[in-house]
Amino acid sequence: MKNQIEAKSQNSEKVYDALGRQNRTTKSINHIFAPPAIAPLLVGRGKGIILGKAPPGSSGAARGHPPALSSDRPATSPLSTCREGLGVSQQTSLNIQFQTFNKNQYSNFYKHFNSIIMKKQILFLVVALFAVTAAFGQKNTVTNAWIAPTCGGTEYSPSIGVEYTYSVSIAGPGYNGDGTYTWRVTDDPTDLIAGASAPAADFTVTAGSGGVTNNDIKIVWNASSVGGTYFVVVNYREENSTETDCEINNVKVYQVQPLNGFWLDINASTDGTVGNQAVASATDPFNVCAPDVLSAIITTAGTQTTARVTYEYNTTTLHSVIHAAGYTGNFAATLTVAGLTGDQTATVTGWTAGAVDANGNGPYTTTLASLATGADLPVAVVINNHQYEGLADLPVTITIDGTYTDGTIIYKDKYNGATDCIDQPDTYDYITQTIKARPTVNPTNPANFVTPEP
Repeated sequence: MKNQIEAKSQNSEKVYDALGRQNRTTKSINHIFAPPAIAPLLVGRGKGIILGKAPPGSSGAARGHPPALSSDRPATSPLSTCREGLGVSQQTSLNIQFQTFNKNQYSNFYKHFNSIIMKKQILFLVVALFAVTAAFGQKNTVTNAWIAPTCGGTEYSPSIGVEYTYSVSIAGPGYNGDGTYTWRVTDDPTDLIAGASAPAADFTVTAGSGGVTNNDIKIVWNASSVGGTYFVVVNYREENSTETDCEINNVKVYQVQPLNGFWLDINASTDGTVGNQAVASATDPFNVCAPDVLSAIITTAGTQTTARVTYEYNTTTLHSVIHAAGYTGNFAATLTVAGLTGDQTATVTGWTAGAVDANGNGPYTTTLASLATGADLPVAVVINNHQYEGLADLPVTITIDGTYTDGTIIYKDKYNGATDCIDQPDTYDYITQTIKARPTVNPTNPANFVTPEP
């Protein structure tokens, strides 16, 4: 009981439970050695033999019988009191065995408790290491920035530059579909039959479709149609075979609202090809090795203290692939480089530098061609390291943005943000490629290297 009170005062529920189990075990042992209504038995010296008194009135020579109860002798615990025939060594043996039992019970409890704590510590360590590793060389974490937006891509909401088919079938008694089809596209909802046609610049009808004998019309919606509402109308006329004097017509209409579904994505690549695009994994493929030392030349002769050496470090090329989709046509692309330092400089193959700084950080522009079904466009950022040694990891971020225009209207690339298919901010499509540090070499004996320059 004293142990239970002390355990409670220490606010240790687990130790308190263990002590409770100990006391319950003690009661069980006492019950074994001293059952209710039976006085304690004496442990004999013979193996497996328990000696005791015979029942009242017997000769007392019988074995295995409990002694007579005596009202003038108080019952005591067999674990703490020496009774007839029980030597001091035997009582001590019982006490030692019980103490050993308690010690083993405590030992097993603490081993299990420590095991749980250590497992949790190891788990926390693994999570922390993963978080540190994931911080280097990564694709952007902007939600949905690299996923096709949910807009466009159907006959009712077509993407720009994609061919869509609008067709009908003919049925009914006396009709077989051999009549004449008159197709038209209008943006006048007040007169679908004879109203003005939609501007020819807004759409293109594929040759061989939309004729008087065609039950379909194939249309490519152009950039100027974005945001408009159009009606694809068919006026069908056929002579009824059951009544030759009846040439009857019927008119039906599809409503079309072209949408800007243009979207962009950028992925790291080991060599600028789609097949070798990097995919985030435990090997961290967005990281790039620092280049070899290209040359080391003594540029100023002299003593150890006056001589100078110039180290030239090789170039680093960061490859990536731009994915443009949801729109067929040319678009104005802007690539932004950030993270270059020291005396590094950069060029982007095939792109024109804008207002970049001395290192080459800043925007580069060009015109690229997109396909509604997806076009993959390689990009190579060539970094001239010059005398930049690179003793620390250097993350370099490459961002892509794009727009296309129709007259004075500028259409941006889209993504699913707060709502579906909204203009994507300029900085949302990016990757970060980390150039890993080269080893640091320090002098030990003698104390100094030749001083580098510049």
